[in-house]
Amino acid sequence: MRVNRFCILMIVLIAGCRSVEQAALTDRATAVAAAVSTRLAVLPTATVAPSATPEMPTATLSPTVVTIVPTQAITSTPPYPYPYITWTPSTCDYSAFIADLDVVDYSKVYPGTVFTKTWRIKNIGTCTWTTQYRFQYISGNPMGADTIYLPRAVAPGETIDLSLQMTAPDVEEDYSNFWRLRNTAGEIFGTTFYVAIEVSKGAGELTPTDTLIPKISTP
Repeated sequence: MRVNRFCILMIVLIAGCRSVEQAALTDRATAVAAAVSTRLAVLPTATVAPSATPEMPTATLSPTVVTIVPTQAITSTPPYPYPYITWTPSTCDYSAFIADLDVVDYSKVYPGTVFTKTWRIKNIGTCTWTTQYRFQYISGNPMGADTIYLPRAVAPGETIDLSLQMTAPDVEEDYSNFWRLRNTAGEIFGTTFYVAIEVSKGAGELTPTDTLIPKISTP
C-alpha cells in the first residue's frame, strides 16, 4: 500500500511539473508574440502603388513635302569680252543698218578663206559720232576680227561703211559673230550687226577686198 501511494505521489508531482513547464512555455510564447506585434506596429507601413503601365509616346509622322521648282527658261547671255560695257537707250546716239556690201549672210565659204565683211551704217541719232567711237565686238566667233575705232566722224543723218577682215575656220560648220557701236562714255547703242557664214569645202574661194580698217588693241 505504501508503494502504491508513493507511486501515485510521484505521478502527481511529475504531472504538476509538466503543467508548470507548459505554463511557462505558454507564457514565454505569449510574451514573444506580444513583443513581435509591438515591433511590427512601430515599423512604417510601406504603400505599394499599383503597377502602372507606362504610356508610350505616340510619334506623329509628318509627310515629306517636296517642293518642285519649275524649270525657268534659260536665257543665253553672250560672252561679253568687256564686262564694263553698258547699254543705255538714247536719242543722242543711235544707228540703223542700211546694207551688206559684200559677203551676204549665210554665204558658203571655203575653209581658211580670208574675206572682208562690210556693213553700211547710218547715224539716225542727234549726236555726231567721233573717231573715238568704236565698232565693238560683242559675241560669237570673231574669226580673227577685233574691235575698231571709226575711221572718220559721222554726223546725224550720214552713213559710213565699216569693214572687218575675217578668216573662215578650218572646220566645216556654221559660224557667226555680233558687233555694235560704242560711244566715248563706254555705252553700247543702236543696231546689232552680224555676219553668218557656212564653212564648206564645196564653196568656191572668195576674193577679199583690200579696203580694210586698221585694227586697234582694246584697252
